Amino acid sequence: MAITFHSDGRVTGGTIKSSGNIIQTVQHNFTTGNFTTSSSSYVDITGFNQAITPLAASSKILVILSAAIYASPTTTWNGQVGVSVNRSVAGGSYTAVASQMPGSYIQETYTRYFHISYNNNFLDSPSYSLGDAITYKLQMKSADTSVTSGCMVSIGGVTNGANKLILLEVAG
Repeated sequence: MAITFHSDGRVTGGTIKSSGNIIQTVQHNFTTGNFTTSSSSYVDITGFNQAITPLAASSKILVILSAAIYASPTTTWNGQVGVSVNRSVAGGSYTAVASQMPGSYIQETYTRYFHISYNNNFLDSPSYSLGDAITYKLQMKSADTSVTSGCMVSIGGVTNGANKLILLEVAG
């Protein structure tokens, strides 16, 4: 049987569903505007989510995330930003599947910005039924409320192509 590459990212035919093979790929480019928060609790980064509906049973999802994030302390020196990747299956509640606190604790008496290209790649093993959409979203928080944190789409008017959420279905 021939292998067919569809315009929507699906690949069908042949032995494509052999264990370890990539069955389909979907990608989201975050382009909805610069996002900022000073919340010390995780909040959704508006528009930074992507769904995939597995075509095979027992697949894993390879999550490839890249985001341009920053912190802007004002009266504090803690420039850390919390970043969390969350998963929902079939419209259910979201569960954190990966989170980190990148950044630095800046021990200086003046305001500093830091910009970082945050990358997180991991193989997720969600429990699902065929036909269930699996949605991943990105959240962030500031280390404390006097720090503005954000995800940048553009810097100086140039669109930042680094903000991507790529999901690959890997045959189990």
